Amino acid sequence: MNTIACASLPVQEGPSRSAVRFLVRLGGWLAAFLVAATGVVAGEYSDPALTVQFPVKSLLNARAVTTLSNGTLITWNKGIDDKWSGLATRGAADAMGSLGKLALPDDGIFPANSFHPGVSLHFANSNASGSQVRFTGKQVADRYAITAGDERYANLSLFFMSAFGTSEISVEIAYSDKSTELKQYAVVDWAALVPETETRYFLAANLAKWGPKNTELEKDHHYLLGINLQPNPAKAIAQVTISKPASATSLVFWGATGYRAAQAGPRVRVIDAAGAPISGAKVQTEQGSWQGTTDLLGEFTLAGTNSQTRGTPVNSGEAVLRVTRDGYLDDEQPVPARDAKDLVIRMLPCAATVRDIDGNTYQAVRLGGQVWTTTNFRATRFNDGSPIPFDGATPAWKDNTTPLYCNPPNVTDSGMIRKYGLLYNFYAVETKKLAPAGWHVPTAAEWVEFEKHLIGAGYNWDGSQTGDKIAKAISARTSWKLSDVPGAIGNNPGLNNACGFSAYGTGFRHESGIFEPAGNYTGWWTATAVSSDHAGMIDLHGNQAAWSNAHHYRSACGYAVRLIQDAK
Repeated sequence: MNTIACASLPVQEGPSRSAVRFLVRLGGWLAAFLVAATGVVAGEYSDPALTVQFPVKSLLNARAVTTLSNGTLITWNKGIDDKWSGLATRGAADAMGSLGKLALPDDGIFPANSFHPGVSLHFANSNASGSQVRFTGKQVADRYAITAGDERYANLSLFFMSAFGTSEISVEIAYSDKSTELKQYAVVDWAALVPETETRYFLAANLAKWGPKNTELEKDHHYLLGINLQPNPAKAIAQVTISKPASATSLVFWGATGYRAAQAGPRVRVIDAAGAPISGAKVQTEQGSWQGTTDLLGEFTLAGTNSQTRGTPVNSGEAVLRVTRDGYLDDEQPVPARDAKDLVIRMLPCAATVRDIDGNTYQAVRLGGQVWTTTNFRATRFNDGSPIPFDGATPAWKDNTTPLYCNPPNVTDSGMIRKYGLLYNFYAVETKKLAPAGWHVPTAAEWVEFEKHLIGAGYNWDGSQTGDKIAKAISARTSWKLSDVPGAIGNNPGLNNACGFSAYGTGFRHESGIFEPAGNYTGWWTATAVSSDHAGMIDLHGNQAAWSNAHHYRSACGYAVRLIQDAK
């Protein structure tokens, strides 16, 4: 546990007070000039995407800033020194007759400079009721925590003012690896000047203070102090706890801002179902910009030059991170942004592999007493070697009652076909000549057994074991359009695919020959015919939490096919 002490500069009392006050004012003018002069963003804090404004609103309990809202002054209700004096926004100061306008910005936003990234505090003329700070009075102890999101930070700053002298506080940084750092800081009186360093600096300098009746009490030399905690950028932070002892003076906490460490990208940690590290796993993007293997701890650090954001690209050179290892199911995740938190990938065991007549290899996962392929079928020949006729876009698809296959909508390259598979009409399925020996197209009853197992094993998105909510558990983490429906496939897709079934939003082909676009739908044939021109099928919708196992459609439609291993 490391302790760092930051000594304060005393403000002299007695006959020499006026001299000190002059120096303080002079320092304030210089500090104000410095803030203005460094308004150009320094290179190290130039990327707004790396800046984090910490969610501290639930900790705030008072107003210390007078704002001007719709032409009305909303006066502070708890000053920096409790009942005596507070601050004002520029608009409010102007309305109160200030000439110097030594006040806070109207929107609470402070541009980045060489000490800090862009800062957004919790006051604004446009939001009077939400203009808040945390006030703790003299001889009152206080303790509060800020959640840091398990991220690595190059800069993590807290913003304070102290009245009636210096407030000595302690700050504990709790890292995600369970280690901690305890640091001590001196928050000097808000009228005291300190040398700006990498640890302490002025977020705002040379401010005027205002009384409860909106009278200007002192027109300058008050300071809003920023403290850079200087965290270890190589370690992710879980929480920051601030402690003010009862012996400390009046203290106001304004907020917290961080700048994520960008010298390295997210760390990928690959583990098995029991949590043990998997070394030697190959990690790469589909476009090949990142590639490598996990070390003995199952870890791999992505390069820090990526500017991709998390997302679910559809049918393009997808921003997908692919992890492979012999004996395990291939895993895919959206490529995390360079400022994303570390990524943990849990690989599931591969139960079997099977090869079709075209030489395509499929992995399989065991779910209960069944073994299912984890990708859609993509052979272009029947298992006797005869070709399956291809129909890309001709009207013949509509009226054809003989076997046909086609590509999923807008899918042409071999890599995407490997991922999405091909679409077949039911006339190809009912030949019973698709699957290689030892495998078959599952019946409707086998799909029902699949569903019952997953629900009973707790794969519903909410962990329940009743009702059908398994769509997320069987769907891939990429290719699905986003949804705001709780539990839907497209809602937080990073939580998908718990069972390893890896269903992609492939789209389908109507009996008319028209394609349904990829991204929000997929469906599979069962081997069960319902009538001479209808067959059972299973479908998934990206905007739903349940799957459907009770549909039947015209045999001329084009759907994907999965295989199940013959019972042994």
